[in-house]
Amino acid sequence: MNSCDLRALAENLERAAKVLRETATAQDKAHQLLGIATDHISDLHLSIRTRNLLLSEGIESISQLLSRSADDLSQSRGIGEIAIREIRTQLASRGLCLSGELLGANNSRSVSATIPLA
Repeated sequence: MNSCDLRALAENLERAAKVLRETATAQDKAHQLLGIATDHISDLHLSIRTRNLLLSEGIESISQLLSRSADDLSQSRGIGEIAIREIRTQLASRGLCLSGELLGANNSRSVSATIPLA
């Protein structure tokens, strides 16, 4: 083997090692998320009212909650913007978000109004 072949081989080995590291990191993250998703919603440390509202809707695990959008939840009796904000906050603290939302995005629909001072 000449030096060009050895250099190319070394570069290929470096690329393969990088791919293996990235794959291992992705697998670790997937296992972590799977563990979180099967946790009970009480692990989110929601208020008793919000937790009971979710349970009354049949939502017992974090994975069930993750499959719902804010619109889905808001159509449930008693789940309003405050409860949805609380749910978003607790999910975000675990690196999760409701269905159809982007983590870290401002998913609030509240509109702030300015009141002119006369």
